[in-house]
Amino acid sequence: MPRIRALKAFLYVTIPWLMLGGLACICAALLYSPLAARKYNGEYQTFFKQSWPNVEPVTEEFLTLNQQMFTLTEIHQVDGTTHYETFYADILNSHPLGGQLQVKNVLTDQRSQWSPYKENAELIARYQYATQPGAVLNFQVLSASNDEALCLYIYELSRLRCMNP
Repeated sequence: MPRIRALKAFLYVTIPWLMLGGLACICAALLYSPLAARKYNGEYQTFFKQSWPNVEPVTEEFLTLNQQMFTLTEIHQVDGTTHYETFYADILNSHPLGGQLQVKNVLTDQRSQWSPYKENAELIARYQYATQPGAVLNFQVLSASNDEALCLYIYELSRLRCMNP
């Protein structure tokens, strides 16, 4: 009889804790998993207008993203002229919440010396680092109110962009 009582007590204490632990694992998996696969494969774009002293550039960005490659093209329209930049990078490692990029190449138009960062020394330094071939950039994928949108924060540029497919 004492063995049966001990077994019942053990089961009454252990089973609820096992169930609670299992539920906690399921909740954690649901919290972290939806960001991964669908966001790392696709094409995204955004369009925005900025207000700077003496100029209001209109920028359109296109991002192609898969498990191995990151390509970002920016098209700036300033004072009736169009300027572009294209960043090519390999994805070194990734996880559901972010990863690291290694810059392969940056192409810009050579028609003008327009720079959106020309009046801020800190931004110039960050931009110069981020556009050097071989530079490693850290990024984070953030959740958005629209399930299909991709919000990407690049730490070295202090830059957040949310894009739609």
